[in-house]
Amino acid sequence: MNRSAKALIIGLGDSPKSMALLPEAKKNAVRMGKVLASNYDESPNFHCRTFLSGNSDEPLTTGFLMEQIEELFSTEAHIILFYFSGHGYPTQIGGSLVTEDFEGNNPGVPFTYILSYAEHALSERKANEVVIILDCCYSGDVGDVSLLGKDKALLPKGLTILSSSGGNELSFTRGDGNGTIFTYHLTNGLEGGAADLLGNITIISLFNYVSRLLDAGWMQTPYLKTYSSNMYSLRLADPKILLEDLREIISLFPQKRPHPLDPSYEETSEEADAIHVEKFKKMQTYNRQGLVVPVNVFSMYDAAINSESCELTTEGEYYWSLISRGKL
Repeated sequence: MNRSAKALIIGLGDSPKSMALLPEAKKNAVRMGKVLASNYDESPNFHCRTFLSGNSDEPLTTGFLMEQIEELFSTEAHIILFYFSGHGYPTQIGGSLVTEDFEGNNPGVPFTYILSYAEHALSERKANEVVIILDCCYSGDVGDVSLLGKDKALLPKGLTILSSSGGNELSFTRGDGNGTIFTYHLTNGLEGGAADLLGNITIISLFNYVSRLLDAGWMQTPYLKTYSSNMYSLRLADPKILLEDLREIISLFPQKRPHPLDPSYEETSEEADAIHVEKFKKMQTYNRQGLVVPVNVFSMYDAAINSESCELTTEGEYYWSLISRGKL
């Protein structure tokens, strides 16, 4: 990424006696920190600071966590990301993050505390985008505009909140030692499952990826709240197609018209033409990525051998338009 990106990652699994231990929370944080720190090619990505509970020299108390949140949002970065895995606690002001010194008169870090610093960072232009990801029970309450103050009708521009469950829902672990359900799918998405053709992974694609998987019978519903028109890539995965090859789609399909084929395009044909074969290989790549389909026949091979044609799919037309307008 040709920009600065900072992340504060918290794994708080050592909770007060009144709550169950969450060893998965620390596993979540370690994995998140590892995947966000670099792109698929090992180029640097987010500068991550990761804190795990259970450290007697540096316990994750309410005061300590508040200090780290304040520091995160006080310096400039293109993207600021806050991730928390642990217990969430419902309160009258929208809930809080449970800390190691949580008790009756110390409800932990209020969700509103995080939002206030995020809003300040955006209004002071310290960040172009702020992403808050919470893997804890009741996290769907974060971003409830009714809790932001009477003068706030919308989330601050540039703020996106991804939560693991609804405001009255629990978040669950996998039970196999691989962390929680939500973060397991989240990190898989960041590793490539949520990537587009060029390898870009945005918070929207992550949400769609995780939601689709959690929709298969799990009793928690991820929530996404955002007020941002610029969805920057959070991580780059291995591209499914090279950009220079994708850009040739406008020359292979002028004005989005179908491309006529004949046996000269198929390299196993006696009529094979080297130039046509090279073009056809690119079209076959487009076909494998859902950008192009054969017309009137089952396969691209059949389209060439039977002198049919191939045409752009809806997604192919989408990329064609982006390239023709200089957006890619």
